[in-house]
Amino acid sequence: MKKQEQFAQQKTSRDWLILAIRVSLGVVLIFSGLSKILGPVEEFAAAIEKYQALPPNLVMITAKFFPWLEYCLGGFLLLGYQTKISAVSTGVLFSLFLSMFSASTLRGIAINDCGCFGSHGPHFSIKAMMILDSLMLATSVILFLAKKHIFAIDNKLNK
Repeated sequence: MKKQEQFAQQKTSRDWLILAIRVSLGVVLIFSGLSKILGPVEEFAAAIEKYQALPPNLVMITAKFFPWLEYCLGGFLLLGYQTKISAVSTGVLFSLFLSMFSASTLRGIAINDCGCFGSHGPHFSIKAMMILDSLMLATSVILFLAKKHIFAIDNKLNK
């Protein structure tokens, strides 16, 4: 093997950081989605209703759809499948959450628990979730901008 090829195959600390970000974000999304999938859909629907952001006829549809979206996006990120598309989709998701949290805060709606992890996970205030979602939005942008993703299925599919 030529020296140039060996150098190209070496993994840098940046590559490992991108991998850690991708896996961490994937695990958070899988946990968030799964915790709501395993619970009663009515429980998540009640959490959505508290925000007063959707018409009543869309609350149950959203409560059924969003946990699966989080779960699938988390799985895609964890595996490194369609990483750029998954990163953009995740960024849009966190932007949506931030918008919803901001709107409810500005309208003076008091919400003690964001409902992000159902009853199975940690319970965060809206302000705490706004900080965490801002960080996760930033990591989504980092994943999108990353030139290389190590240990990603994309690498095998794009050969």
